[in-house]
Amino acid sequence: MFKSIVYYSWLVWMLSSCINEIELPIRSESPRLVVEGMITNEKPPYIVRLFTTGDFLSSRYPPASLGVQSALVTITDNTGRSTTLKAVLEQPGVYQTVDSTFRGEIGRLYTLAVRMPDGKTFQSQPEQLLPVPVLDELKAKFVDVPDRSQPSGYQVLVDTQDPVETANYYRWSAYGYVRRESEGLPMIGGGICCKSCWLLIANNEVNIFSDANINGNRIQERFALFSPFYVRGKQYVEVSQYSLTREAYQFWKLLDEQQTRTGSLFDPQPAPIEGNIYNVENTNELALGYFGASAVSRRRLIIAGDTVTMFPDYQKAFVPLGPKDCRFAFPNASFFPPENWLR
Repeated sequence: MFKSIVYYSWLVWMLSSCINEIELPIRSESPRLVVEGMITNEKPPYIVRLFTTGDFLSSRYPPASLGVQSALVTITDNTGRSTTLKAVLEQPGVYQTVDSTFRGEIGRLYTLAVRMPDGKTFQSQPEQLLPVPVLDELKAKFVDVPDRSQPSGYQVLVDTQDPVETANYYRWSAYGYVRRESEGLPMIGGGICCKSCWLLIANNEVNIFSDANINGNRIQERFALFSPFYVRGKQYVEVSQYSLTREAYQFWKLLDEQQTRTGSLFDPQPAPIEGNIYNVENTNELALGYFGASAVSRRRLIIAGDTVTMFPDYQKAFVPLGPKDCRFAFPNASFFPPENWLR
């Protein structure tokens, strides 16, 4: 059961993007299939990830040894059309569609089927691809943290119009790029090398919403991302707005409640959250995870970031820099800003 908590921490990171690593005691239990995937109305490929639960302590991602290989994975719609996914060889457990003509359509129902190497077949409940309102506007509001206990930065907020005709359920994900600087390295002949680089940021929390109490009204200034400010200059942000079925909303809601639950080790431990995937020969055997269908509306924002002035050593309050290549000061950073950002 403790092991399932570790898995759910990983699942939040995979679907929406990473979170802080946790370590929990692990109890012995039979491995279970873990499924994560979604089809959208955007152009393919679509990705499905298959893993088994196992004795791992990192919440960031499961080890490659737990990836399910040699499975037969298909997605079928309610018109009878289907496509087979191909294993990504360099990423055990990852499968993707290869038919560029198989694209999600609003209103259709989609079912995932997984034939495991041992002959078991798992199948998802049909999931309808519902429309999503257009993401109207992104706003950035600067928030200063005077005591420097954490970085100051921009709250990225979403505006959209909720339709009045139907019940709607939403999920948002967001990421962006901010610039960081180290003290750089002296170059032969003078000058400084490798001082500035770009760091990827993301919102790692489950961000969902039901229109039950606001049906037909505007959703205004819904928080999507915090973009920290370190140095003056542009910041880049992209927010995605997804439609959810009621069943998918309930899955995400339970997952969020489990992730944010607080208490002592003496409190009852949460049970695994089983999604919409079952063994067709034994419907009592359920997989973990969820296969969903969603329409998507995306919008990008470039934050000018040139009107704020911090004290000179502001970013040193959060990370020791030293005379080094900025990519070593900030792991996974890049020298290059994002390309072709406006679209």
